[in-house]
Amino acid sequence: MLTRTAFTITAASWSKTSFAVTMLRLGSGWVKWAVWFIMVTMNIAMGLNAMMIGFTSCTPVQKSWSADIEGHLLAPHRHYRAWLCLRRILGRL
Repeated sequence: MLTRTAFTITAASWSKTSFAVTMLRLGSGWVKWAVWFIMVTMNIAMGLNAMMIGFTSCTPVQKSWSADIEGHLLAPHRHYRAWLCLRRILGRL
């Protein structure tokens, strides 16, 4: 389930990146620099979020995609807090 979350975040990031590439073709000058900055910042933030939520929240990592493996998951409320923090950061860009 958590692996699915990581791939969902990655897909959303790629979707936003494809729109940003379209904006790069339409803009010029400082607009291109602004779009590049937003695109890179967003990809870094969402990539870190996908790694944190999707892959580092289980011990061992294989527990993310297999319920049969012994291990433990990070508490769900921590996922929500991380998501809220990222949302606040990206909301201010």
